[in-house]
Amino acid sequence: MKKLLISLLVCGIHVSTYAQTTPGEPCCNIIARDIKKNLVVARDNTTGRLTTFKTDNLDINGIKKGDPVSIDLQTKKITAISGAVRNYPAIQPDRAQPVGILIALQIDNAETISGIGTPGPNGAAPINDIKTKINYGEPCCSIINIQPDPAEPCCSIVSFKNSTSGVSSQFKAPKNISNNLKTSDAVYVAPDPAEPINDFAIVQTNANGQMASYGYPATSAGTGEKTNAKWVVNKVNAKSGTGKLFVTLPENTAWDMTIFPAGSDKVLSNTMLQYSFSLLPGSYDLEINHIKITSVPVEKGNTTRLKTGVLHITNPTSWTLYDEAKKIVLINSSSAGKRGLPIGKYKLTIMGQDASIEIKDGETVEM
Repeated sequence: MKKLLISLLVCGIHVSTYAQTTPGEPCCNIIARDIKKNLVVARDNTTGRLTTFKTDNLDINGIKKGDPVSIDLQTKKITAISGAVRNYPAIQPDRAQPVGILIALQIDNAETISGIGTPGPNGAAPINDIKTKINYGEPCCSIINIQPDPAEPCCSIVSFKNSTSGVSSQFKAPKNISNNLKTSDAVYVAPDPAEPINDFAIVQTNANGQMASYGYPATSAGTGEKTNAKWVVNKVNAKSGTGKLFVTLPENTAWDMTIFPAGSDKVLSNTMLQYSFSLLPGSYDLEINHIKITSVPVEKGNTTRLKTGVLHITNPTSWTLYDEAKKIVLINSSSAGKRGLPIGKYKLTIMGQDASIEIKDGETVEM
């Protein structure tokens, strides 16, 4: 996956499928077009819903990315583009719709994207790349985790994994959409129409009784805008004098973290089951179950996500978790339950037997 440039979603979210309530009021903006097929893709600025429609030959040449679009909720028709009255029916979603959206997203990107492939005739999409990226129309990825966003109460963080590369990524979606998603749901990936060097995730879900496609900027867990092996800094550029340090873990996951100024033994915070912290910009050392992570950056207006996974002990029994070399005892317990851990390799002794385990970002290891 490519690096992150994730945009903040507007949090005044209603349960309607479209954000607009007044016919003629712009709800969306155009994000892609396929000139040869007169196909246009618009994205709702609040929910992320993607609407495709076909225009006449005159309109398709005048339409550009970012143009505002009005959609009538009742008739499911495009009523205006850039303030000009129109009457185009929306294409009803079906299984094939994400593929058409993916192709439109790629075709409208005139320049070759690094690593994508060779452009087709007359500047068309790289045919080989389209086949590679969507696997002949099949999704590349699937959802592995959905958790509340500790930094934005309006939204959830949805993690997904590429079935070929094994790379985990994530996107932020409003809760009235993410509540209709579940683990194992398919995810399609295209170049982000706003920043083609980044990724754009597309999911289909039945929200409010109607199947639809939704699209969100995505970030790779391993290649965010600023990353380290143990964390990723997301450039959200919020208007705040502080930054956020947070983890994304399932509910009822045991978690405790002690925060120190970098290089100091002064405790700034020592809490259990707190997943998000507002901190002054600076560098911090963390300790989680005797696991130390040093020099973690917190930037003004941005968020730092500590990469974590879960160790799930399914039955009450005696177990001990060590570092990979089995020199330091990290957890000693006889209880079943879920424990949040930083990513990495560990040694687990359970029922008298040793096992090597690896905690990966956004994933759960069951023992």
